[in-house]
Amino acid sequence: MVKWEQQQTWQEIANSYLNYEHHLGSCSQKIIVVFDGYSRSPKDHDHIRRTKNSCCDLQIRPDVVHWTPRAKFLDNTHNKSELIHLLSSTFRKHDITVEQCDNDADTLIVREALAAASDCYVEVSNICVSIFLLLD
Repeated sequence: MVKWEQQQTWQEIANSYLNYEHHLGSCSQKIIVVFDGYSRSPKDHDHIRRTKNSCCDLQIRPDVVHWTPRAKFLDNTHNKSELIHLLSSTFRKHDITVEQCDNDADTLIVREALAAASDCYVEVSNICVSIFLLLD
């Protein structure tokens, strides 16, 4: 898990996730990150249950310091989407492939892993979810 330290900007948090991805995929030829979507999902009832104590919708800017506790922030699906947008942008700038689902990511994760497995060994990790394409 990536810790969110006090006084970090949103970009510093995104960079922490990037460092974690690089650490997990250090032996990888290519990293693919698959994010869950938070629009319509078979898990909507669970998402609603979790948002009872969430914070308000926040706009994330890379240069702004975060103040909201991580758990409370992530209970809000709008905030998750904002963070995913920042993480996606940060990852792409560092040549990490990013896929985001409209709904639940399980099918896309399996599809991406199977497609990659035809060329090389694949390891699936559950950070966001990451698929590491390893050298033989």
